[in-house]
Amino acid sequence: MTQPIRGWRERSRDHFANGDFRAAHAAALEGLAEDDGDLEALRLAGLAGVETGADDAIGHLLRVTELAPDDATAWRDLGDAFAADGRLPDAERAWTRALELRPDDSHVLTALGHAALAAGRPDDAAARLERAAAADARNRSASLSLVDIYRAENRLDEALAVARDVWAAAPDDVLAALDVAELSVDTGRMDEAEVAYERLLELDDEAHEVYVRYGQLEMALRGSDWIRGSERAATVARLDGSPRTQRLLTFFADRAFSVNRHASQEINTAMLASQSGVFWLPPLTEMPDIPEAAEIERALAEARTEHRRIHMEAAA
Repeated sequence: MTQPIRGWRERSRDHFANGDFRAAHAAALEGLAEDDGDLEALRLAGLAGVETGADDAIGHLLRVTELAPDDATAWRDLGDAFAADGRLPDAERAWTRALELRPDDSHVLTALGHAALAAGRPDDAAARLERAAAADARNRSASLSLVDIYRAENRLDEALAVARDVWAAAPDDVLAALDVAELSVDTGRMDEAEVAYERLLELDDEAHEVYVRYGQLEMALRGSDWIRGSERAATVARLDGSPRTQRLLTFFADRAFSVNRHASQEINTAMLASQSGVFWLPPLTEMPDIPEAAEIERALAEARTEHRRIHMEAAA
C-alpha cells in the first residue's frame, strides 16, 4: 500500500524532534515557499537554522516576533538565537521582552542571569538566578551558577544551602556533591564534608579518585589532623606517584612525626606504589626539604581547581 505523502509541517516537526535539523530546516523552507508568514514554518526554520548555523535563522525568528509581538516563547527563542550568535546585548533585550510577557519563565531568568554575570553585574545575575531557582526547583543550571556567585562573594553559608538543595534533588550529581564537600570544608563543617567526600568516592570516575583524596587531605590540613592526614596521604601515594603527591606525603608525615613518632615511622617504612613503579619514602631525617604549609595549601587549591574544571567542562 502506498504511503501517503506527508506535508512539510509534519516532516519538519518530526525531523526536528529526531535531531535532523538540516532536514527540518529544508522542510520548513518548503512551507515558507507556500506562505512566507506561516508562524510555525518561520519558527521551525529559525530554530533548526540556529542548530545548523544557517544565515537566515535569526531573520526567521525576528519575523515571528514581528507577527506575534505578544508571544513570550518567540522572544525567548530570538534571545537564544542572538546569544548563540554572540550578540549578547541583543539577546538581553529579547529575553527582557520575553520576561515582561512571562515573568516566571525560569529559562529566561537563567539566561538573563548568565548574561548579567558575563557583563560583570553579579548583583543583577544573583537576583535573576534566585528568581529562576525559585520558579523551578529543577533548574540545575541556575542553582549551580548561584552557588558560584555566592562563593565568589564569600557568601559561603548561602552557597552551601543552595548546594545542599541541588544535591538533595539529584543525589547522584557529582558536581553538586563536590560543591557540598568543598563548601562544608570552607565553612568548617568537617563531618558534613566527610560524608560528601565519601559519597564522591562512589560517584566520581575512578580516574578522578586522587582528586577526591586530595579533598580529604585538605580536611586534614584545615583541622591539623596530622596522623589521619599522613594515613590518607599514603593512600593517595598508592594511586599517584606524582611529585605533588610525594610532597604532600612528606609534609603530612613530617607533621605526624612531631605528634606521634610511632605512627609516622609506620608511614616512613611503608612501600608505596606510584604511576611509574614502586618507591620507598625515605626516613624524614634524610629529607632536608620539608614543604611549608603555604606550599601544601597552594597544591591542594590547585588540585581543587583542576577537579572542578573537569566536571564543569563535562557539564557544559
